[in-house]
Amino acid sequence: ATLGIATCAALLSVHRAARRQFGAKAARAYLLLTSSQFHYLFYASRTLPNTFGGVLCTLAMARWIDGQHVSSVRLLTAAAVAFRSELVLLLAPLCLLMLVR
Repeated sequence: ATLGIATCAALLSVHRAARRQFGAKAARAYLLLTSSQFHYLFYASRTLPNTFGGVLCTLAMARWIDGQHVSSVRLLTAAAVAFRSELVLLLAPLCLLMLVR
């Protein structure tokens, strides 16, 4: 149950970040798209590496949307090292974008 709550909290953090940065319509669209994805909600409380990595990755995206880029990179690095090494494919372009800015 705790993992499911963490997954929902991470999704809500992206919703709040989207509402702050892009407005209520974008946040509502994100909420509708996310809630219609059966597989994400089905695996939300399963103790799999994808689920743990998904929580960290979702929190990282919320931080990125809010402009907290260093915190986002830290979360993605932790998720890549501990759970899912292919997150490096997401982390590399974000780091390059930080260097360009």
